[in-house]
Amino acid sequence: MILRALADTPKLVSSNWVAVGVSIVVLVATFTIRVRRQQSYREALEWRGKLSAMRDHWLRDGFISVIVTTIVWLLLFAVSLTRTVYTDHQQISAKTSMLGQERDSARVERDALKAENEELRKHSPRVEKEPADSLRRRTFRLAKEVYDFAEERAAHAPPFAAPNSNDPSPTEETKRAIKISQDYARETETLYKERYRDRLVGIVKEYEAKGVPAYWLANDFQQRPPAIAFFGSGYEGSPMDELYQFKQLAYHVDAHDHLITFY
Repeated sequence: MILRALADTPKLVSSNWVAVGVSIVVLVATFTIRVRRQQSYREALEWRGKLSAMRDHWLRDGFISVIVTTIVWLLLFAVSLTRTVYTDHQQISAKTSMLGQERDSARVERDALKAENEELRKHSPRVEKEPADSLRRRTFRLAKEVYDFAEERAAHAPPFAAPNSNDPSPTEETKRAIKISQDYARETETLYKERYRDRLVGIVKEYEAKGVPAYWLANDFQQRPPAIAFFGSGYEGSPMDELYQFKQLAYHVDAHDHLITFY
């Protein structure tokens, strides 16, 4: 700020520091010329005498002028500094006022947005969390249980063996293999009936009661375990994959068991 006040000081007399510098050079040159015309300067033979003559002339004629000029410039600098401080104060006040207005405007806008959001929240449809026992959640959970059961039974199944009409008199070893295979299949079907049949049929009938076409699924699940295409099978997701068809029923209802209808 002081540097700016110092730079602006000559402007008070419609000038600048270049003009001030030129004035000083002219003053020094004039003073030098006048001294050289003095008799004491011309009569001095050594440089010490000439300097003494210049000093005497300075003390006699120039010192007061320099003091007065210096005082005048100090006063001008004081005026310039005062004006700079006042100008900066005005600018800071204006910026502070503008920032205050922007802050107040931002607060008003914020409050308006809060009110608008609150109004929208009041009129927005309430989104309820899907119950853990919703129809489609029960469908997917049961489908996974049945898939895991079938996968576990298939992993521990004995080699498949069945009666062959082309071999009316099988060996004892073949008969034992057929019996082991058939007993394992009957055990699998018994476990299915005990654990999953009624639950599968019940869920299918829930969908049918809502108008979802389930076709043959309830009847097939009542008679035997569902046909399952294991991961990577060629008919996975086909009509022969009954467990896949069962899971597809879940996409016909929403989170609250309401039928989804497209027009």
